[in-house]
Amino acid sequence: MLDAIIEQKLERNSFELTQALTTGKEDKVSALVSERHKLNEGELESASSESSVVCAPDLKEIFMARQAGNRIGVTPKAFNDALEGGFLRGHHCVLFAVTDMGKTLLSLDLARNFIENGYKVLYVCNEDPLSDLLERFLVSLTGRDKWAVRQHWDKAQLLAEKKGWERMVWAELSPGTLGQIETLVTEHKPDIIFVDQLRNIDTGENNYVRSLEKAAQGMRSIIKRHNCVGISITQAADSANGKAILSRGDIDNSNVGIPGTADLMLGVGATEEQEFSGVRTFSFPKNKVSGQKTPVLCKFNAKTMRVE
Repeated sequence: MLDAIIEQKLERNSFELTQALTTGKEDKVSALVSERHKLNEGELESASSESSVVCAPDLKEIFMARQAGNRIGVTPKAFNDALEGGFLRGHHCVLFAVTDMGKTLLSLDLARNFIENGYKVLYVCNEDPLSDLLERFLVSLTGRDKWAVRQHWDKAQLLAEKKGWERMVWAELSPGTLGQIETLVTEHKPDIIFVDQLRNIDTGENNYVRSLEKAAQGMRSIIKRHNCVGISITQAADSANGKAILSRGDIDNSNVGIPGTADLMLGVGATEEQEFSGVRTFSFPKNKVSGQKTPVLCKFNAKTMRVE
């Protein structure tokens, strides 16, 4: 575990050092070089503040913080109810489904709901082109179809600004590293982070399964360090095709490592009939947020880019 933390710190240090050298910020270079030397020596005193010790915590404060009014709510309502009012800071959700099941549609709709309710969102995309995501998000946020958004983009932008457009931060990485993601989180201080998708993060691992698990573990650590909610998107395996209710075993290539990093596993599935009618089933193979495992049915509306 210690080696993994040091490796992650070295990765972030390399990214920040490159930026400092490129932009001529000599004042930062010296400090970063010193930090790198200590990390290479295996020292974590100046580089890690992961640990915290709490003696005799105030139980009232802890349980009051877990009430629905202090949670970050989600949509649709049935999903929110399944989480007893939403996420708490520090929660990591792994959203998984087969290709073209609506993972991105759901993610964008969740992001829309978050910014409309005053939260700041960082959306890291390394799968789809950012321009595609922006158009789809504007459809969801403004309630206008894509043709209206394209033809009257200026009006769409004005409407989007009224609904919290400035609280949405987009980062297109190709494919991006954990260090780059944490630098973005440090800079923008979001309440919620989306990573779309987990499998594309460059972890330096040649083994695909280990890379997936390292990416998930890294996201879990970033979320805890920065006290925010994290939603990591990944693929489901072929075993999930045509299934409404997904299990841990349906995650692609890592049905132990990735689930181990999640507070909530959100599987999006559908039978063939459901898929064609736009119906999706939310299943919760792991749910430490509320403990509820009962599946939830909802409707994905591709025209409005919303989940109902």
